[in-house]
Amino acid sequence: MIRSVEDSPTYEAIMTLEKGTSSRRTKQITQEAVSRFIEELNETFDPDKQSLYEELFFRRMAHLSEDVFDRSTIGDDILAIIAPRYFSAYKEYRENSTDVGLKKLTSDVKFYRTSVKVIRLALKLGIHPEPVASGWNGSYFLRDLFGKRLAIFKACDEEVLAENSSSYFRRVRSFAKLSPFGKTLAFLHSGNAYKSEYMASLLCYELKLQNIPTTKIESLKSFSFQSRKKSNRRVQKTGSLQLYLPEVEPAGKVLGLPRHLSLNPRRKNFASNISSVYINQKDFESMVILDFLSGQLDRHPYNWCIGDGIFLIDHGATFPHKHSDSSISRLNQYAWSILPNAQFPFSEFALQKVELFIRHQDRIIARFRKKELFSHEGQVSTFRERAKVLYHYVMNKKTPRDVSKIRSTKDFKKALKVIDKCT
Repeated sequence: MIRSVEDSPTYEAIMTLEKGTSSRRTKQITQEAVSRFIEELNETFDPDKQSLYEELFFRRMAHLSEDVFDRSTIGDDILAIIAPRYFSAYKEYRENSTDVGLKKLTSDVKFYRTSVKVIRLALKLGIHPEPVASGWNGSYFLRDLFGKRLAIFKACDEEVLAENSSSYFRRVRSFAKLSPFGKTLAFLHSGNAYKSEYMASLLCYELKLQNIPTTKIESLKSFSFQSRKKSNRRVQKTGSLQLYLPEVEPAGKVLGLPRHLSLNPRRKNFASNISSVYINQKDFESMVILDFLSGQLDRHPYNWCIGDGIFLIDHGATFPHKHSDSSISRLNQYAWSILPNAQFPFSEFALQKVELFIRHQDRIIARFRKKELFSHEGQVSTFRERAKVLYHYVMNKKTPRDVSKIRSTKDFKKALKVIDKCT
């Protein structure tokens, strides 16, 4: 047994590691040697050597791959010294990690805060974000010390038309802003989509619904975040952080709908697969209310999930500054309109939720303003128009399918004209 950290035969090799060490060199320290070194550190723990532990874990060893260095083996005594801000949250999370229901992921603010602290600790120790393979925007799975997915982070500078997007999308950015097809989507995805993700979550919370995983705006640092400027330092990014939903399946998969068909949900062969599928009407109406109020342009069957209820993800294309007048940009809008549930009139449940929104509409908008979530004044007027139309349709027992037909500026003008005559 060694007397101190410095006596370990592996200590000197680890201390020679510099930021940006190549993977070939880090593999010179084998998994067995690092595992033995961690055991020795836990046995020879010395609270007076806090700066040494911080240097080891946050600078030198944070570059080691997870197959070489298992972060979950770090002892509690060491974590309590080097990460006092995060340790209590990590300990609480670890003790209750098996008791996390889907509803807790959508409404428990305390659990969200705990999860964020666990994620920050994992990032400091070198648990690298895992890039999401699907989607155009730059997104990452964030994990705990055991490698379990905890959240999805969408960086604002990696949105499809933002400054740090791929070179292809940067080249078409100017054209997208000028074309009828691209104007709305360019506004949303040029660095504003992360705000839309947050607003959708806040709207769900204000309506006392539990369909959207808790989402907020966070700034995080990691060595492995994408950056056009190469650096050996941690890269800081701001974006939306949404809690990850386990044990759910994309609706398209549950309904037996091939992904390519989601580009045109009104096709006959698309609808023929779902005639026998049952979806709870309250959950369905919650999705309709949230999507219509937020102006969701991308609700195809692979960005809402079915588990213990209906759960909605991917809200980067919500809260536009104008109603989209391009049929191409609206291909994925309100794909739920083909479901059997869409043919039934809105229930009393829907009326209660919409009336709740109408009563608190000004306060919700004021909250969005206070958090500086609106990037264009047109978002407010568009939001109010949607609320007015939805309230009229729900109060008059129209169907979700009727509502789904109100999409373009022309549709809204026509509907609002009828509503004004009625009042």
